[in-house]
Amino acid sequence: MSDRTTAHEVGRGDADASASDRPPATRPVDLRGVVKDYTTEAGAFRALDGVSMTVEAGEFIAVVGKSGCGKSTLLNMVTGIDRPSAGQIWVAGTDVSHLSERAMAGWRGQHVGVIFQFFQLLPTLSVIENVILPMDFAGRGTARERHDRAMHLLEQVEMVDQAHKLPLSTSGGQQQRVAIARALANDAPVLVADEPTGNLDSATADSVFELFRRLAAGGKTVIMVTHDTELAVKTDRVVHMADGRIIEPQGEDGRRAS
Repeated sequence: MSDRTTAHEVGRGDADASASDRPPATRPVDLRGVVKDYTTEAGAFRALDGVSMTVEAGEFIAVVGKSGCGKSTLLNMVTGIDRPSAGQIWVAGTDVSHLSERAMAGWRGQHVGVIFQFFQLLPTLSVIENVILPMDFAGRGTARERHDRAMHLLEQVEMVDQAHKLPLSTSGGQQQRVAIARALANDAPVLVADEPTGNLDSATADSVFELFRRLAAGGKTVIMVTHDTELAVKTDRVVHMADGRIIEPQGEDGRRAS
């Protein structure tokens, strides 16, 4: 376990009251007592049960747990895709739980980059057009500036030579790289990735993982949901979830979640 990991484990989980020592707006991600309830045909279901978690700038964390434990719901809280039933969610200095739908869309485009497991690239747009699109929505710069930034991002993910191809003309690993470039388009400080390596071969998965590490080293906050325990333990911190809560890992193969 690295010294950096040990330091980052202070004040991060449900059991640690020190999370309240700093104002929530001072951390890139700060969740406090978050509850999410759903009503289903089978009855009431609590997807998140009092989750408290903080993530620092430049930190790369993995969220792990069995299917249905609340991992994706947690990501939906951070990105503002869904709303909490109770609790506070501060991301990039904003209490996102109280934003209107319109304000949320604008805020998300500027502050959170989302990387989906199945890429979600628009098939009728070229690779570079997919990367430019978030900048168009945000009204970022001139058309030339947006083009130049998109090319720069594609160069970072080693996809500049595929810029004018349609997504379906590229491999799964290449599409994931494009999705990462798109998530970086507006220079969001927080990146959230839902099973980003789940559909990739091991070599490509390792390459994508190393890209996340470089982004975190550059100051980005990276939150990755994954079932790949070998990759998870290489991050700065592993957050273990079960039954909608953050828990302590069992055994000696994981690091503290809190």
